[in-house]
Amino acid sequence: SVSSIMTNAFNLLISAGLLMVVLSIGTREELFSALYVDANQMTFDSWIFLSISFLPMCFTLVFGTLLTANGSLRQLNIMAIIALSINILLNILLIPVLGAKGAAITTLTAQTVFGVLQWILVRYRMNERLQKAAWLKLASLGIVLGTMLVLRYVVEWNIIYWIATLFLVWFVWTFSLRIIDVRAVLSLLKKS
Repeated sequence: SVSSIMTNAFNLLISAGLLMVVLSIGTREELFSALYVDANQMTFDSWIFLSISFLPMCFTLVFGTLLTANGSLRQLNIMAIIALSINILLNILLIPVLGAKGAAITTLTAQTVFGVLQWILVRYRMNERLQKAAWLKLASLGIVLGTMLVLRYVVEWNIIYWIATLFLVWFVWTFSLRIIDVRAVLSLLKKS
């Protein structure tokens, strides 16, 4: 069913996206200091917003695909114009004041509006819903991984131990709650 495929795709992307966001925020200083000689706090702060913007992009991948398959291109274009308008307006307002961080905040805001609008259209126009408890399971994963991010700085873990523990916690939480349903994913791969 569409609901099952949509839920599996959404869970796969968001759960992996949450891991990527927490990992990239938790290692941003080391990552950017290794890549750039002039990395500074503005770079680190901007990266937080940019990495979080990956999550609403996952909404676009799942719900935008459904809307495209449904032939809702007019609505998608209207939503894109809304997101683009927000992007332009916020860039004009925020970049002079906040610089790169303002541009990153703008990206996160525009992507979130675009992704949520697509979800609303799929949910209420196409009447397609994610399976029960999908939001709750993903929220619990977000809370657990967010806690791991806070612990990274409170406990001052060695980065290698923190990364290994983060992956272990993600793996155990994701598969014990069946956020990613391996059988369903394998079944979809066999059909294609």
